[in-house]
Order: sequence, then structure tokens, then C-alpha cells
Amino acid sequence: MVLVCHYIFPDPGATSGSAARLFGFNIFGSGVDLFFVLSGFLIGGILLDHRSSDRYFKAFYARRTCRILPVYYGFLVVTAVAGVIEHIHGRLTPVFDAGTPFWMFPLFLQNFSLAWFGDWGWFTVTMAWSLALEEQAYLSLPAAVRIFGRRTLVRLAAAIMLGAAIARFLLPDQPHTYGALVLAAANADGIAAGFLCAVFVRSAFKLPARALAFAALASAGLVMATNLESSPVSFLRGSALAIFYSACLLLAERGSLSLLRSSLLRFFGTISYSLYLVHQSSLALFRTIARHIFHGHLLEEQVIVPVVAFLLSVVGCWLLWICLEKPLISWARTRFPY
Repeated sequence: MVLVCHYIFPDPGATSGSAARLFGFNIFGSGVDLFFVLSGFLIGGILLDHRSSDRYFKAFYARRTCRILPVYYGFLVVTAVAGVIEHIHGRLTPVFDAGTPFWMFPLFLQNFSLAWFGDWGWFTVTMAWSLALEEQAYLSLPAAVRIFGRRTLVRLAAAIMLGAAIARFLLPDQPHTYGALVLAAANADGIAAGFLCAVFVRSAFKLPARALAFAALASAGLVMATNLESSPVSFLRGSALAIFYSACLLLAERGSLSLLRSSLLRFFGTISYSLYLVHQSSLALFRTIARHIFHGHLLEEQVIVPVVAFLLSVVGCWLLWICLEKPLISWARTRFPY
């Protein structure tokens, strides 16, 4: 969904393009909201299953470090090297010329600066705001699961979902800031909703499939309403998406969505992390190459370039999975058991 959003539809700050294209951007861009729900479900489930382990904190943080940091810091190093080369040739780069200082990215603080300055023109790195938010969640969620009982955790998660909607209502959006999009306080409802799903599937409480389907349909209708121009309930978009994707997730957990067993989707799920990081840089690189080869012909730049960038990104990320990510994950699971 995110690749379709970035490769086909305009950026969120675009002033040109039809309402249908902007609507398409919002719909496919909600893949990030799905990511937060899935992340809350996955990470929350891991923490709930091992909350009594003596190696709880050590195993969790060591495994997440091996899973996330090597690929992320490798991506930043390549971006920095490319930025230095571009800077030497007198061209602007996100490393030297963005409102968000590049040093914030290794510290996972970039979403705070992006919330204030925007900087969406540097699309090769700005999509990492979601990763920053994820890492910030890791600072509190493991401790909360370790300390509090399940009932308290459910109340806290529900309070976070409510607080996120209030934060989106209070935070300014465009044109001055994108705080309602990238700040942790305004996006925590996706992770909280995913965590609630993890609690529900481990409890005796079971919602009927019909109730889940109704929740999905009702929240989908609210999502559509929040995407209308000048919608008075636009601040509820994140809440509606969190409920919609949570309902879909719980239906999938019951085996009701057999499509998700597709081997093709599993393949993309396997390489999704690195593909998310590199797909924008790959698109920018091949656009630059295409300008020299095709001399501005729109068909080649708008059709051939995205296809080539996508295919080569997929191949590269699959090789990265085989050579680096998979061995590191296996080593971390063996070296740091719960």
C-alpha cells in the first residue's frame, strides 16, 4: 500500500492533482496506520507472552536491536555518503540542506523536527518518521507490560486511543506543521489498538465474527467521511483506521481472511522492512538516471522508472534478507532467549 501510495499518487503537500488522486494517496497511505496496528499486535504479544521471564528486558531489546538497527543505520550511511557526493557537486541534499538536522535520524528524533518544519520534499528519508515513532514506543511499552496487570493495560490502551484523537484535534496540521501526522502523541492509537488485539486473542473474551465485520464496515465508512474535503471529523481518521485494521486483524487471526495466506503477500511481508526504507531512494535514483536517458519524456519517467525502481528494490531487499537480516534474526533468537 505504501509503495503504491508513493509511486503513483502525489505527496501530501501537493497542490496539483485531482481530488481522486489525493483521496487515493490517503487510502493507500493508510498502510502506515496498518503497520502501527500490526506492530502493536506483534510486539504486544511478544511482551505479554514473556512478561514473567528473567531475561525479559535483555532479550527484547537485544532482539529488536539486531532486527532494526543494522538495516536502518546502513540505510543512513548510504544516504549520508550520497549526500556528501551531491553536496560536493553543489546540489541540495537532505543531509545538509533540510530543516530537520540529519543527526536526528540516528537518534530516532526526526519526527519531532518533521512535525515542525515539514521537510516532505526530502521524501528519501522522511518516511522514517514512522520508525522513529515505533522506537519511541519501545521506551515505554515493555515496562508497562512488565509492571501492570492486563486490566490496567487495557484501560491504558483505551485512554491512549482517546488521547491520540484529542491530540490530533488540538495539534495544527497544514500548512505550518505536520504534527498531527508524525508526533507520537497523535499516532499512538494504532499501536494501542494493536496491543488490545494482542490482549483479546490471549483472553477468554471473543467478539463474534459478525460484530467484527460490522466494526470494520462502520469504521470504513468513518474513514471515508474523514477524507472528504473540509471534513469536520478529519481528526478521527487515525481512530477510524485503527478500529478498521484491528477488526480486519482479528478476523484474519480467526482464519476468516484466507487471502492473507497468499505466498506472494508473505514474500512481501518478509522483505517489507528494508523495502520500506529504500523504495523512495530507489525511485529518486532512477528518476535522475531517466532524465539523462529519456530527456524528460513523461511516459518513460512516469511508467518505466517506477517499475524498474520497484523490481530492483525487491531484488535488492530479498538479497539483503538472505545475506543479513535472516542470519541476524536467527542469531539473536539463539543468543538472547526469553
